[in-house]
Amino acid sequence: MPPAWLTSWMDHEGAILWRTLIGCFIVAGLWELFWPVHPVATRLERRWSVHAVLFALATGLLAAIAPLTRVGVSLVVARLPFGLLNQAAVPFWIRCVAGILLLDMARYWTHWLMHSNGWMWRIHLLHHTDEHIDITTGFRFHPLEEVVGVTLGMATIALTAAPPASVFLFEVVVAFLALAAHANASLPVRVERFCRTFVITPDLHRIHHSVRQDDQNKNLGVIFPFWDRLFGTYRELPAGEASAMTFGLEEFPKAKAFDVPYLLASPFVKLPSPEALAAEPASRQTQIV
Repeated sequence: MPPAWLTSWMDHEGAILWRTLIGCFIVAGLWELFWPVHPVATRLERRWSVHAVLFALATGLLAAIAPLTRVGVSLVVARLPFGLLNQAAVPFWIRCVAGILLLDMARYWTHWLMHSNGWMWRIHLLHHTDEHIDITTGFRFHPLEEVVGVTLGMATIALTAAPPASVFLFEVVVAFLALAAHANASLPVRVERFCRTFVITPDLHRIHHSVRQDDQNKNLGVIFPFWDRLFGTYRELPAGEASAMTFGLEEFPKAKAFDVPYLLASPFVKLPSPEALAAEPASRQTQIV
């Protein structure tokens, strides 16, 4: 059984997740303010307002279609005699650690699928269209991607019967790293080298947002970097010079990067080639398919 303090926290799941997001936003925001890695050319109020709208739309859609949270699903499954980790004979802490590892591996493979499958990439590419990475990039997702991610996450919980405590702890850590890993800041060199052994750091995740496709398919981990090492997608350094690394997608119209209706339509939009994008005005760069 989980300790009493953890059970108490789980009773306030939503409030704790929101407090985690807000706390991380404040801390990482101050970190970016005083020690930025790259200058952010886009006006902050424009970036933050667009990313807030995308986050609100995704949150609202999930609230409308998902009657249960992921912790709620795990509580239901825990009462059933099915699932890989539904073994009372196994000590709680072992099942909890195994649950976190399985959930993180599932998130790794979901992210890999987003980059490997044509349709999944269409709903994920919005996240990669940001040319100036900062904490708010952690909110820059298409609502459809959030629906797919939650659906696959719930399926993983149902199949593995990950203990509710492990699901809750996993959700809290992911909420923190959703912002921290996108921070436009770096840890001190020695601290960063130590931390990246165990967790995805901003420097590691920043490589994943490079404009170079060979970088974009690397460092797919969410919490732990060892999945990337195990499955051959780990990249210690970007393909080019780190100081000259640029972000975004070459094939995405820059003029549309903060156009909310266009971003929402992006899974159904045929993007122009980089050559056509350079040759034609922005008004002729889109075609609905």
